Amino acid sequence: MNGKNKNLKRVLPIVIISILLGSIVTGFAVPLRPMAMYGDVFVDLVPAGAGLNVYAKFGTTEIASATTNADGYYTLSITEASGVADGESIDLYVGTTYADTVTLEYENDPLEVDLYVTGGAPPEPDTGTLSVTTTPVSGEVLVNGLSWGVAPQSRTVDVGSYTVSFGAVAGYTTPVPQVAVVDEDLTTTITGTYVAITGETGTLSIVTT
Repeated sequence: MNGKNKNLKRVLPIVIISILLGSIVTGFAVPLRPMAMYGDVFVDLVPAGAGLNVYAKFGTTEIASATTNADGYYTLSITEASGVADGESIDLYVGTTYADTVTLEYENDPLEVDLYVTGGAPPEPDTGTLSVTTTPVSGEVLVNGLSWGVAPQSRTVDVGSYTVSFGAVAGYTTPVPQVAVVDEDLTTTITGTYVAITGETGTLSIVTT
């Protein structure tokens, strides 16, 4: 056997292995990068806030979902696992309300889509009543540093904690500030007690001769 045939026998197995490996490698499709989408949600042109669900749907099938953060911001990621082909139309919903339609594009630059829906006025905050009195004299009432005027004072406020302080009254010590916790539909009463300032007393003796 001449040298040329020997070299050919050495090369053929390498070529065959390379072809087989190439077939194996090219036989596996590389997954496409998901479609990325983000934006803000507005309800009646007001930032939505936290807790609203955002859905991407193909027809009636939900293929991705997200929940807004405290700023009304959402992010969505649609993957090939959704079974939806590149270029199809995707509908976006906020809760059950249709908001927009986009074209599915894998390996896209992140797409900004702000969503606008109508839903009526935002719910009113829970409220209670804060009532402030002073004794034995009437002093100024300040709530979180803002003057409410001279006691007694009573106002409807959002539920939560408030710092109640008092103004100075001549001849009396000023009550220390108090923390008032207001609960829904309840009245929280705070009383500031002024104490009269009295001087030290003694006995004056006068002797005459």
